[in-house]
Amino acid sequence: MDKAEFNHFLEIIKDLNYDKQDHWDIFNELFLKKISNFDSMRSFRTNGLSNMIETGLPSQEQEEALKGKSYSNNYSEDEIEDIEARFNQLKEMMGSDIENIPFNSLIGNPRRYAINLNNKEYLLNFDDLYHVYSAWQIKRTISFLNKTTQSATFLEIGGGYGALASKLTSIYKNIKYIIIDLPEVLLIQNYYLKECNPSLNIINLLERENLTNKNYKEEKFDVLLIPFNIYKKIKLNFDVAINTRSFGEMPRNILHDYIRWIEDNINSKGLLYNTNRYVFTKSIDKNKLRDYPYDNFWRTIISQPQWLQTHLHEFLLQRTEKESEVPLSFSLQSFPLTTPPPGPIMDKIQTQKDWLYHQQVK
Repeated sequence: MDKAEFNHFLEIIKDLNYDKQDHWDIFNELFLKKISNFDSMRSFRTNGLSNMIETGLPSQEQEEALKGKSYSNNYSEDEIEDIEARFNQLKEMMGSDIENIPFNSLIGNPRRYAINLNNKEYLLNFDDLYHVYSAWQIKRTISFLNKTTQSATFLEIGGGYGALASKLTSIYKNIKYIIIDLPEVLLIQNYYLKECNPSLNIINLLERENLTNKNYKEEKFDVLLIPFNIYKKIKLNFDVAINTRSFGEMPRNILHDYIRWIEDNINSKGLLYNTNRYVFTKSIDKNKLRDYPYDNFWRTIISQPQWLQTHLHEFLLQRTEKESEVPLSFSLQSFPLTTPPPGPIMDKIQTQKDWLYHQQVK
């Protein structure tokens, strides 16, 4: 993505007027000042621009980072000990599949630690490991169900800086990938995905609000980026829907709208990969996973606390034509009413007491 295109989209964003969400009202003057310098994107993963859209770079550290206190690229000894342990767990779970999932890249100058396995270098990053895991879960489920990905459409709601999208568009060369997100995040995704793969044909609807009634099913693209406030105006169907860690962070009415919209537009036997907190305590609505308004037309394939983030639940569901004999609402009824303790968190890096303190509305 060149500077002219980046600045073009940035000017559009500065002129946009949309309702801010309480937890995601983070794109302030400091953020806009930093991102207005195109060169800052070279280190967007360590200079504050990716805080909150990247695990391990939290909101409480965003202001200092945006003011110039950048993160070190290198991990401490305690962090290296932990990230090696996480990689070894992934290696044991994934087996030879670990060779088929793209790992972290140097784009955005992220924090990283290099490790070698079978004469191949893996660039490890705490946030990236979760995306490796998610990509593997989706990939192995598609393989297990013998689902074709020829001309399939993937939809991700809340795509972070684009890590999972980059992995899945690399694994599946012939898919269409759609991301719905906040305008500021779409700009970062556009930059990251284009830097990862310059050949990607990316359509960014930040500048196409007047074309929202168009049916993009027949449009030629690799990636379609849609501002969250216009997605309902666009005709879409998809085979795989994804949300990782952001449904619960939304206002309750927006969360419910997304789930109903997915259920109305996902294709027959389509998949929903959804990883979210049992209870999200940092927003006004404090959404509980047990209250998500799923209907009864879902088959449960995976349902478990997420790997290493046991305060989140991981679902992989398949859309059914007939009502499930055991509806999802039955399982949800017994889900936690309060936030379970996270785990495992190493006291050398962050104590559970410190973690819990930052989970409250400030």
